[in-house]
Amino acid sequence: MIQPGKKITTVFEEGASDWKAYVIAEYDQDTFEKVKELKLWTRMDNNKTFTMVSERVALFKNQTLSFKPEYKKLFTDYPIEFDKNSLFYIKQQNNGYFMAILNVNNQKMYTMEVTL
Repeated sequence: MIQPGKKITTVFEEGASDWKAYVIAEYDQDTFEKVKELKLWTRMDNNKTFTMVSERVALFKNQTLSFKPEYKKLFTDYPIEFDKNSLFYIKQQNNGYFMAILNVNNQKMYTMEVTL
């Protein structure tokens, strides 16, 4: 179970049948270490993995902006920040996906969910 952050920012939650959500959780050091140690994470430590995650993030943004172009400013104000030191988790579902990115540099977790 992922621990809640000390600060949760719901950037957006939108829709009923076409669900899209983007949430940022900020952690203190102790809680971040517990979240980081969970066995669900995969490292982005090579170009192939980093590129795949980058493409998924771009797809999430594009899908969201195709429904809500006015959310462009939200992605500018609340960017999804990650690098090759970050960790990720993706759960594919029949009608969408859930993705979490854990940035080890800023101790934040970015979660994106799409149901089509």
